[in-house]
Order: sequence, then C-alpha cells, then structure tokens
Amino acid sequence: MSGSVQLLRKSLRPTGDEGELLDIVLRESRRLDGIIKDFLLFARPGRFHPDPVNLVPLLRESLTLLRNSEEFGASHSIEDAFDSDEILARVDANMIKQVFWNLAKNALKAMPRGGVLTVRARTEGRSSVVISFLDRGVGMTEAEIQSAFQPFHTNFREGTGLGLAVVFRIVQEHGGRIRIRSRVGE
Repeated sequence: MSGSVQLLRKSLRPTGDEGELLDIVLRESRRLDGIIKDFLLFARPGRFHPDPVNLVPLLRESLTLLRNSEEFGASHSIEDAFDSDEILARVDANMIKQVFWNLAKNALKAMPRGGVLTVRARTEGRSSVVISFLDRGVGMTEAEIQSAFQPFHTNFREGTGLGLAVVFRIVQEHGGRIRIRSRVGE
C-alpha cells in the first residue's frame, strides 16, 4: 500500500489538501506496518539459531541504521564505547539485532527534544557480555519500570507497546538478563 501511494504521490505531484492527505496515508501505512511487524515478532517468535558472533559489527550496523532513520533528529547524537573491536557471544544474530534496534529506538523516543544515546559493550568475566543503552531522556517512574516489559504497555504516544516485550523475550531465549535503571528526568 505504501509503495503504491508513494508512486501516486510522485507521478501526480499533488499540492494542498491532496498532498497532505497522501502524506497522512503514507505515515499511517508506515505506522500500521510497524504495528503488524511488532505483533508478529511478539506472537510468532522466529527460529532460534545461536552461533558465535562478534557483536561489535552488529551494534555498529544498528547505530548506522538508527542515524538514518525517521526517529533520529538533528538534535540527537550517538556515541559508542566498546571495550574491543571483537566482543564475542553465542547469539542468534537476527534476533539480537532486533533487540539492539528496539532499545535504540526507545532511547530516541525518550529524548523528544534531543540528546545523546551512548551504547556501551564489554566482556565481563569469561562468559558474559554487558551491553548498555544510555539515553539522556525524560526518565521513568518506578511504576513505569515495573511494567515496561509487559506486552501492549507503552509510555510513548506512538508505539504498540510490544517493542520491549519482544526485547525481553529474545534476551530470555538467549539466557540473558535485562534491566532498566532510571529515574524521572534521567
């Protein structure tokens, strides 16, 4: 649907109300596409295929995509702090990229007026990896933190409330742990 509307917009070059209506249709079709994708990720988990993977290129790829996304504004910036160029973990690469993407998008949403997203990754001990997404956003109350991973719960005006539920499920499938540390304003 979105592709067809984009072609119509390009060939017809509408102005005024017609152009505005086509823009609304495009935005809404993208929004609905996001809802459907989130729901399918949550309701129908993919096959879990863990392999030894270097997480650093996956993180860098996710951050490059984020810098070029609609969510990334002129007042946003991203910093990374990786202990090494090679941080190995046994993960399903596609699933873990979804985790990185969802966490990064949430961080940007938490900074509606802009700010810095810092992504850190380090090896801890012989068999653990710690990855942190730190934003300088609006923060969360204790109640919001407690319900953050529940399906269909969101603190944002736009969103399905499935992003963090998907993250939680994927992290658990990997035998990992996830937690949120925040306060209102931090």
